[in-house]
Amino acid sequence: FRRVLFRSITKADTLLLLGTTLASEVFCQYIQYFAGRSMVIIHKQEHYLDKDANLVILDHPMNVLPQLGYGEEKTEE
Repeated sequence: FRRVLFRSITKADTLLLLGTTLASEVFCQYIQYFAGRSMVIIHKQEHYLDKDANLVILDHPMNVLPQLGYGEEKTEE
């Protein structure tokens, strides 16, 4: 599982962090493998490391993702 995760992070163009900060233990383990262009953080409260991201959205991910088209059921027309 870890190999697949590391490989996916290494190949990613954009890293999306949901409900966490750059200081979280899990994130710190994997950020070293990310060499993409953009880092986007969606979480509820400001954090001093937010400045390292390309985009920060201060809201609960469950509120934001549907607005981006994620989590919505697709209906056939």
